[in-house]
Amino acid sequence: MDQAVRSVAVYGGRRVRCKRLADGRRTESGAEIRSNAILPVPEPGLLPVFEDGDCELVIDLGVERSGFVGFELEAPAGTIIDAYGVGYMGSGYPQHTNGLLHTFRYICREGRQSYLSPVRRGFRYLFLTVRGNSAPVKLHEIYIRQSTYPVADQGSFRCSDALLNETWEISRHTTRLCMEDTYVDCPSYEQVFWLGDSRNEARVHYYVFGAPEIVERSLNHVPGSADETSM
Repeated sequence: MDQAVRSVAVYGGRRVRCKRLADGRRTESGAEIRSNAILPVPEPGLLPVFEDGDCELVIDLGVERSGFVGFELEAPAGTIIDAYGVGYMGSGYPQHTNGLLHTFRYICREGRQSYLSPVRRGFRYLFLTVRGNSAPVKLHEIYIRQSTYPVADQGSFRCSDALLNETWEISRHTTRLCMEDTYVDCPSYEQVFWLGDSRNEARVHYYVFGAPEIVERSLNHVPGSADETSM
């Protein structure tokens, strides 16, 4: 069972020290501001231990992703790894995803170990906080295993307007993230099949991916919705 279901506040606790792994700034009450900071460590992947706070990494994936978070690390027994995903950062502050299963807590055993969360989450920024470790933690790998409907890029678009080209790429990426076993309204929040959202996504999908099977499957779900609402 994903440990996120425990009723634990994972973005509370002691003050944290920040390590930035991508562009931008991050500040926390009582913590230092570090922009693109690389903290001095004796070897790559070895996270520092602070006497007056926890070690937090802010990982920017560059774009929104939807999938399963995994990592491999070496840690002392009892070390707590708290993960928290958000979709947007403005002026160094996250747009919090309150009320969603966007957090999980992993409690380490001794030595080298790996973990893959069984819950799909959508986010761009991942806050990874290391707490309660008596010795440095060595992070070997952290990744997201993207999980979307299997399609190939069939449609293409290119013109002399760079803004339109970027709009096309953003639209293709967004539509792909909203394709699971059916269309869903978004990769981060509800992740629910809604008929109105599906209509718009299907229209884009035909131009970009051209796979009719997911459209048929989504339409086959529509009559069942009459049990919930007359709309």
